[in-house]
Amino acid sequence: MDLKTSIEYDLEKERQFDYSVLDKDQMIEHIAQFVSGLWQIHPFCEGNTRTTAIFTIKYLRSQGFKINNELFERHSWYFRNSLVRANYRNIPNKVNYEPKFLINFFRNLLLEESNVLKNRYMLIDFPN
Repeated sequence: MDLKTSIEYDLEKERQFDYSVLDKDQMIEHIAQFVSGLWQIHPFCEGNTRTTAIFTIKYLRSQGFKINNELFERHSWYFRNSLVRANYRNIPNKVNYEPKFLINFFRNLLLEESNVLKNRYMLIDFPN
C-alpha cells in the first residue's frame, strides 16, 4: 500500500508541475530528481532500473522530447550508478546525495551535450 501511495503521490506531483517557468538547467535538474525519486521508491521488483529507464523514455516522449534508448543502452551501468549516487547518503563518512552524475546523463540525453559518462568518476574518493 505504501508503494502505491508513494508512486501516486510522485506522479500526481509531476502531473501538476509547471515546466514552462524553468530554464533548461532547472528542467534537467527537475527531471533528474523526478526519475531518481521514482527509482528510489523501487516499484518494479525485478529489473527496477531497466523498467525505470523504459518508463523515463516513454514519459519524456509523452512530453514531446524526441529521444531513443541509445544512451540508456550504451550507458546502462552509468545510469544505474548515477541513480544510486543521487540517492546514497552516509553521514558518518561525510557522503551526501550527489545528483550531478544523473544530471549529466540527462543533459546528454535531452540537450545533446557530450558530458563524459564514466563510472569511475562516481567513486566517493575519486581524485578530481
